[in-house]
Amino acid sequence: MKAVEKDESQKTNSQVNNTTPFSSGPDAFQFRSPKIYLSVGLLLVVTAVARASLAFGVEFIYTSLFWCLLYAVSLSLAFSNALDKISNAWVKKASEVYAGLGIFSFILSLLQGQLVAGLISLITWLIAALAIQLTNKRNFYFLLTSSFILLLFASSETRESQFIVYLVLYAIFAVFCFMHLLEEEYLHKASASLHAGEQRWMPAGALPLSFLLLVGSISFYFVFPQPAPLNIGSSIGDGGENYHDKRWYDAAADELDSDTFFGDSERVGSEADDDLQGEGSQEGAPSSSGDPNGYNGFSDSLDINSQANRNGAGQDGDSEDTSNRIVLYVQADRSLYLRSKVFSHFDGDTWSNPDNSVLKHRLKAGQYRFEEAALDALSETLLAAEDAEAIEYTIEMAVDGGDNIVGSPQVIGLEFAGTVFGEDQYGNLYAPRALNKGVRYVVHSLSRVYQGYPIVKQGQEDLPRHALSHFLALPNQLDSRYGVLAQQVVGDDGDSFLRAKRIEAFLRNEFEYTLDTLFEKQSTGNLETFLFETPRGHCEYFASAMVLMLRALDIPARIATGYSSTNFNPLTGYYEVRRLDGHAWVETYIDGVGWLSFEPTPFYQLPGSSERPSTADALQAYLEELVRISESADPDSFNTQWIKGLTESFVQLKQALGYLLETVGRIFSDLSRYAMTLIVPVMVVLLALYCLRNSLFDLYALYRIRRLGGDANAQSAGEYLDQVVRRCYEELECWQSRRGRGRSQGETLQEFVSRLGALGVDQDQLETIVLNYSNLRYGGIAQTEVTAQAVLSAFNAVCRMSAPWRMK
Repeated sequence: MKAVEKDESQKTNSQVNNTTPFSSGPDAFQFRSPKIYLSVGLLLVVTAVARASLAFGVEFIYTSLFWCLLYAVSLSLAFSNALDKISNAWVKKASEVYAGLGIFSFILSLLQGQLVAGLISLITWLIAALAIQLTNKRNFYFLLTSSFILLLFASSETRESQFIVYLVLYAIFAVFCFMHLLEEEYLHKASASLHAGEQRWMPAGALPLSFLLLVGSISFYFVFPQPAPLNIGSSIGDGGENYHDKRWYDAAADELDSDTFFGDSERVGSEADDDLQGEGSQEGAPSSSGDPNGYNGFSDSLDINSQANRNGAGQDGDSEDTSNRIVLYVQADRSLYLRSKVFSHFDGDTWSNPDNSVLKHRLKAGQYRFEEAALDALSETLLAAEDAEAIEYTIEMAVDGGDNIVGSPQVIGLEFAGTVFGEDQYGNLYAPRALNKGVRYVVHSLSRVYQGYPIVKQGQEDLPRHALSHFLALPNQLDSRYGVLAQQVVGDDGDSFLRAKRIEAFLRNEFEYTLDTLFEKQSTGNLETFLFETPRGHCEYFASAMVLMLRALDIPARIATGYSSTNFNPLTGYYEVRRLDGHAWVETYIDGVGWLSFEPTPFYQLPGSSERPSTADALQAYLEELVRISESADPDSFNTQWIKGLTESFVQLKQALGYLLETVGRIFSDLSRYAMTLIVPVMVVLLALYCLRNSLFDLYALYRIRRLGGDANAQSAGEYLDQVVRRCYEELECWQSRRGRGRSQGETLQEFVSRLGALGVDQDQLETIVLNYSNLRYGGIAQTEVTAQAVLSAFNAVCRMSAPWRMK
């Protein structure tokens, strides 16, 4: 019985608080309008679907339905609680259950090494716990803040461009939520008569405000460059894997004495490495089967004539899978070339290395830094230069891949979910086994350019020729036309760097890039056909031709393979690396500088600086890159035509907006020429308007009163007389408010009249206005022409102005 009495007492107190006209504070009243719960429900639906979009396929559907249903039930119970249909104690227990489930899911994810996923799950359950308690403004603010945080977490994890749709919908529904909150608060504080007025589903200003907010946000988003990524989701354990290998780990212990950064000469593998070769990934050696994502530049050999370079087939080239799916996501502040292999030996058709051994390194708590003396000296030298900097970037596997830990050259640190990794003689990194989808790792590299060309490896001093002999070797019976053509291109003057630039420019300008030579059956000896007969081919032909031409001129060169990470998606903030971004380029040794990257293939561009264009320019570049790739793979496909149409529409819209902004800018530019001559008169006018503001408002009030006479013939006499009395009283309040004597909140009409009378206002005239207004407003007494004229005369006497503006 006591519990029942207590519950009834709480309801009574709640009802009393809810009917207090002018109470304040976050818990001053409880929500009674279903419009608030509906708008918040729509907001939570968007949040739930955005959170579920981190999954794919059936899991996305199930997750969306579960959270939408849970939020709908929670808000229904909250509305029932606001209407006192269920008890607060029951709601509190349900909220505690939701919070407990959230904590349990967070701990479970944390034990699995998935911190970000755990935080997302915890916040999702806490939103449900807050939704079931949505009865006042305080819970409303907490709920919207939590949903916004969840949306931010989801946006940091998503890799899909369409996520921007959720952001737009969230912004629109958030405006609706706040507009309904203001409407609820206004109706709560208003007098009972206002409650009887017409109520609409949406406040009058919601749609215009939403539209302005949306247009302003989109304009800001596209005009200004995006900030650097926050790396919220850079946890190396998110892949759910721990790459440990006992044989590699023991081998790393044996190699500790020789664990040095590769210096001036290229290392030959140790006996321990040789013992581990060919054992298979399960036994501790890196696999040599290449990347299953479709580029054989990750293998121990590269056949430049094989169509399997891009389509995922083996060397027999019997696969028909030519899809261009995303294989990597890269979170970085600049475009990169992610290197996987370097080849030095060429037999006319296939690139290979005489030594593929690797040196093992142990990671400590998932981290490794090359801290040897040679690297430290090199780092200090590089970082002292104006154009050198240390860069950090995160790579995530979008599909199951190979064992290559791809990264930009000159790696100085690695964060990887494992205990050991391998490094070959060129500084390329390997995992003990193939990397699975979802695996993340963080790479730290040194970045420096020489006259616009990335430095792959800094040369502290010139290397002797015998150390570079395997980068000068030419295939047996090489066609003599290579040397003749190379000499014709470079001429008789210039150093090694200038000659390499000339050969690069020759291949980029005189030859055509195409993937047709990849998707067609190829025989041997096609490099000569490409260079001397049909000037069109894929990147392996361009890179191989440049290397052979440089070697014919006695310039050391080699071919590098990996991924071109240059396609930035401004909608997600990630660089998208696709199957067709598997690429081959050239590294050339320049005396006094070191190894430099060159790009002879016209379709590609070397990595640029960290400066980002506006989002609109970046999005245009992204779409144009998709068009180029699609046209290279299949120019007549529906996907290619759809992307081309989208790109053309976006470019036209961008140009139209650009012309509009240019026109507005030109107008402001023309106005600025006369700004100095106009500023003084404009300031004088503004100052005069400010000083005369009360008089101007008074004139407008008199004008509103006079307009009533024009409406007399359009309405019945009774309606006109009532309107005269009502308008005179309303203008009286406004008139006195402009002079700091307005009616205060909670002040009665008689108190208002007495206070103005004490200030010198004619109290008899005031009482005439107020008495007739009270009779009309609260007594329902219709006004006569005599009373209306008396009120009008009283208003004229109380609200005095100078003679010219007196009411007649």
